[in-house]
Amino acid sequence: MKLRNRLVIALCLVGLVLGTTTYVGFELFQDRSVEQSRANVNETAAMSADIVEGQVRERKGQVAYVAAQPAARGDNVDAYIESFVQNSRFVSAHTLSEDGTVQSVYSAPGTPKPVAEGDRRATAQYAERALDGRTYMSPVFCAKEGRCRVRISAPIIDASSDGGSVVGVLAATIPVRGGVFFEASESGTPNTAVYVVAPTDDGDIIFGGEPPNFAASITGKATVASTDWTVRVTRNRAGLNTRLRTAFYAQLVSLLVVLGSVAMFGAWEYRTNLRHVDRLLDGFDALRDGDYDHSLDLSDADEWSSIERRFAGLAATLAERETEVEEQRQRRRMLYRLLRHNLRNELNVVIMEAERIPDYTEDAEVADIADNVVDTSRRLIDQADKARKLERLMADAAKTEPTEVTALVSAELADLRTEYDATVTAEMVDEAWVEAPSLLSHAIRELCENAVEHNSADPVVGVAVERADESVLLRIRDDGPGINAQDRRALSDETETRLEHGSGIGLRFVYWTVERMDGSAAVIDNDLGGTTITLRLPAIPSPTAQEHETTEQE
Repeated sequence: MKLRNRLVIALCLVGLVLGTTTYVGFELFQDRSVEQSRANVNETAAMSADIVEGQVRERKGQVAYVAAQPAARGDNVDAYIESFVQNSRFVSAHTLSEDGTVQSVYSAPGTPKPVAEGDRRATAQYAERALDGRTYMSPVFCAKEGRCRVRISAPIIDASSDGGSVVGVLAATIPVRGGVFFEASESGTPNTAVYVVAPTDDGDIIFGGEPPNFAASITGKATVASTDWTVRVTRNRAGLNTRLRTAFYAQLVSLLVVLGSVAMFGAWEYRTNLRHVDRLLDGFDALRDGDYDHSLDLSDADEWSSIERRFAGLAATLAERETEVEEQRQRRRMLYRLLRHNLRNELNVVIMEAERIPDYTEDAEVADIADNVVDTSRRLIDQADKARKLERLMADAAKTEPTEVTALVSAELADLRTEYDATVTAEMVDEAWVEAPSLLSHAIRELCENAVEHNSADPVVGVAVERADESVLLRIRDDGPGINAQDRRALSDETETRLEHGSGIGLRFVYWTVERMDGSAAVIDNDLGGTTITLRLPAIPSPTAQEHETTEQE
């Protein structure tokens, strides 16, 4: 993977980590803020419930205190309870005898009497609880005009008797609204509403405040201990949302600053290092292509300046070396051309003179020697011609393309049957593809011609193309005299020593071709008395099948 791609991936990962961290951090901050606000609201609700509970205890204590006074059971009870009502927030009061009969009743002006004198209340809950010796506050009840009240009852105790005995009941009625038990102003801030919800027979009523109409809010509640009332606190969340938005934008700006810094670092890294790496690689490509005048501009840092100088020195050295090599190559070409030209001319003279020898002698041995000289000279000329031909072919050895071996072999065998009087058999798969240079067809032709030319008067050649695992196997077998040890090494080892020059230039050419294809060649003796040469070439998928698979994927 290229360094620039790695840098981009690393920067993206850093950005992803920072973005994720910022998002998770903000979510945690938001959750903590909401939980803290909810805890504060619940704490406010609990404190408000305690205030209401204190007011309830105070009202019950007030009624219990009045009931405990001797005047509550004296002869002037009417005046006593009237004074109690007028000097308190209660709107009415009445007393009951020990058997639950209403005795004295007083109501504030404009307030209807809660009961009639002489009425029996022995079965009423507030009367039963007070006659049992307990101070009791009834559930909230509402009149038709919408006035909601509670009744608090306390026992009237005769302390002069043994241990004290309940001789009656004092019951007082007090409204729940109007700040009797809870003032709306006690809720605190304008963004927080505190109110009490109390159940009645006709549904819940609200006092001490009003439910707000906030677009978004946080609500908490707490129960008043001695009643069935619930204190509810509703806090406007607009302020919290504003703070959260401010925190979010602040973190977003911070994240953008950090990401911008990371991006600037990436740009700086690319400018000071990665761009120079690309330039250096381009420089090496130029040197590979022979552009030794290519120069680099890597002067940002001392290290890159040193690399720039050394690259320039390397380019100059390679240019000098290339000049020397080209001069040597030209001299070799000239020498080869002169050698081939002179060799051909001189060998032609040798052939002409050797062919005349039998005309001047009747010695059969001398005539045979002359024939051998002619044959050897002609072979040398053929070897020179073949070397010149192979030299031209090797110029395109680096170019490769997908090649179908079966079709290639079939074409070469057709030419072989036309040029030679030989028995040629073929066993080939329908299709076998390799990545090969154009030299492959000449290598196949060389092996087939070698099998025919170095054979008996009636040569038999068998050719097979097979598929084996990830390879294509090309087998060429003959019934000839076999291949000597030096020529066998030409197919399996490119190294030659000074004393081991194989005469088979064609076999050496086959080795070069197979070696460029990352293949291998093997020579074994066969049951026909001759040899079998096996070329193992790397197989590739059929280009047609690849195109079809690509089309289906698209």
